[in-house]
Amino acid sequence: MGWLAAVLALATTGPVWSQGDCGAGSVYDDGTFENGYGAKPSVGWSEYVMRFDPPPGARRLERVCVCWTRNGPDSSVAFDLNVYSVGLDGKPLDLLGSRQAFAFGVPSHPGSRFYSYDLSELDIGGDAPLFIGPAWSPVVDAQLYVCADQSGDTVRPGYANLVSPGAVPAQTITDVFANYKALGLRAEFDAPCEPRADTLCLNRNRFQVQIEWLRPNGESGSGKAVTLPGREDSGLFWFFDQGNLEMLVKVLDRCVPPFESFWVFYAATTNVGFELVVTDTVTGDSKVYTNPVGMTALPVQDTQAFKTCDAEADLDP
Repeated sequence: MGWLAAVLALATTGPVWSQGDCGAGSVYDDGTFENGYGAKPSVGWSEYVMRFDPPPGARRLERVCVCWTRNGPDSSVAFDLNVYSVGLDGKPLDLLGSRQAFAFGVPSHPGSRFYSYDLSELDIGGDAPLFIGPAWSPVVDAQLYVCADQSGDTVRPGYANLVSPGAVPAQTITDVFANYKALGLRAEFDAPCEPRADTLCLNRNRFQVQIEWLRPNGESGSGKAVTLPGREDSGLFWFFDQGNLEMLVKVLDRCVPPFESFWVFYAATTNVGFELVVTDTVTGDSKVYTNPVGMTALPVQDTQAFKTCDAEADLDP
């Protein structure tokens, strides 16, 4: 199906936006956008939403970024940024909130740009899954498209509305675009820690764990996180090859007498230099562990890492 193909639905208009890289929070695209999805002007309305799974313990939806591109002279778009709950059937259900929004200076395809919108005033709380996305009029804003990733590894649940303004989207995006993987939508949540490619979130997402590595030749980079299903206190990192795991990290809750602390244990099978940073997101306290370049890393069992047990109640919304 060609660049202009599609048909979809809901409402319009709007105020404030800011521009940024929008790289924080929940990111499901691979960073590239091969297409853009919109609707034929004859349809009258267009809406696309994608599912977001907030990190456990998330308190509130804070910010959403929308990537736009165009294939015509009109470089601005007015739209509604909508947030839906997820029904038992996995489809968008109730409209939880909506805000009017604008995007100006939208670049021509293959160019694209993210626009950032503060949704904290909608006060959409909790860590339940959400569907989020824009709805606009292709009659008013013709040849404007929400960015589409078609080269990612997995298909992110997404829906399109072909009916009328205010109707809940019900058609899967893959029904319209077979190559769809993810929309150019990103969201940030007020959460203790948000898991990312380079970030482990351990112990009920309270502790953020990241690592930077350094080779003797000066090459450096960030360790890639690997979660362990069913183990919320432990995780892994790899540096150069995802088939070659370099480190196991644990943050253990020992907030009982006589310990009254969170423990940090790790074991690394490498002689690469590294700096491991573990942060208690409740208090902001961090512990930094290092290994010199060329030295075989020794295991660490830090039973005094975080004497912050009394701050645990702050995790409650």
